[in-house]
Amino acid sequence: MSYTQLSCSERFTLYHLRIEEKLSMSEIAKQMKRSESTISRELKRNRINTRLYLPDTAQQMMQARRAQSKQPFMSVSAVVIEKIKQHLQQYHSPEQLCGRLKRDGFESPSHETLYQMLYANHQGLGTYQ
Repeated sequence: MSYTQLSCSERFTLYHLRIEEKLSMSEIAKQMKRSESTISRELKRNRINTRLYLPDTAQQMMQARRAQSKQPFMSVSAVVIEKIKQHLQQYHSPEQLCGRLKRDGFESPSHETLYQMLYANHQGLGTYQ
């Protein structure tokens, strides 16, 4: 069975069944033809102040998480990018560069990530190809 996220209308249905009709999660799951764990995760992940579930707010929270997750190379700090540029100027390969960064005590992305950064020209790294 493949996973699909809850739609906006399903979130409103969930709100109606849980808050207004006060059904249990297993009852809601049966009516919505969803897994009980999906309902549980949705309610847990998108609560406000650990108690209140609002479907429109849940939709906004989901969209914000999705937008944030699609920002590539966010975990690579500016200091590490400068180190990468220095090593690329010395003609080090991404494999060598990762090893050097780890040895020098910096958090190093994988060499595959470095290749992706080069091809995407992330912060001008493409000029070192």
